[in-house]
Amino acid sequence: MAKETANHIAVTHCLTREMGYGRRRPFLFFVGGLPRSGTTWVMHLLDAHPRLCCIGEAGFFNFLATRFGEVFSSYNSFAGPQNERKMMPVKGFDGLSSRRVFETAIVEIIRANTRKDLRRLEGLGEKTPDNLMCLEALWNNVPDARFIHIIRDCRDVAVSGWERFQPNLDNWSSRSDYAADMAGAWRGRIEKARRLAAEQPPQLYHELRYEDLLAGPHDEAAKLFKFLTVADDKQTVETAVAATRFEKLSGGRKNGEADQSDSRAHFRKGVSGEWRVEFSAEENSRVWQAAGPLLDDLGYAKT
Repeated sequence: MAKETANHIAVTHCLTREMGYGRRRPFLFFVGGLPRSGTTWVMHLLDAHPRLCCIGEAGFFNFLATRFGEVFSSYNSFAGPQNERKMMPVKGFDGLSSRRVFETAIVEIIRANTRKDLRRLEGLGEKTPDNLMCLEALWNNVPDARFIHIIRDCRDVAVSGWERFQPNLDNWSSRSDYAADMAGAWRGRIEKARRLAAEQPPQLYHELRYEDLLAGPHDEAAKLFKFLTVADDKQTVETAVAATRFEKLSGGRKNGEADQSDSRAHFRKGVSGEWRVEFSAEENSRVWQAAGPLLDDLGYAKT
């Protein structure tokens, strides 16, 4: 499964010849990560590239794939050759036809949600945070799909999530409980994603930290574009970064400025390390207990 050329990824699948896996243009890519980790920012950054399109949140794998599977199964029961009452029974969906129908649906939903001409694009993408939890379904249905995983310090995720998702956090009596539970889920989901990615060609998985994107947006944007094998020259990167600065996405606020009229604004502050001010020693201790090894592995400081 080694990389053969910049635009060719060797994918081992029984339908690779028919589907053209690893060679297709436009290819499909998806973005995921824990909520409040910067997935929307990455979506806008990718969509700002002239040869890419990225929409959100279509829920292809946490909603559509399951429903399509149910429809295919139901239709096959109706139309399949096992129905002996039919004089001329037709065949139902096989693996090839079901894949073609599902991918056609993906492309058409993307087409309906962008003004870009898909014929001029090299990659079509979608971001749903839960794509991170659907990697098995994602690569089972689209074996050559490229996946971009954005990771943020789970303590900042907890601080942001506690503000953003109120009043829908009734399962937690305190931010400390919420942060500890979220940290455990954060660790489990990231570790599982890495295990699944290790089974795929390396050209299908790209990981970046929110903090690195914040500190060096040009460098990280160039890495993203290179991963997607599209132009990553200085002018293309600069244009994309300029179009997706926090000030533009937030409606004029600077990094660190909260929306005074809406404490639950989607683009909240655009900063890192807020947990250092917000967290108590107990909260930090509980989070470190739940996710310390991974936090350390990712380069996040304990104090």
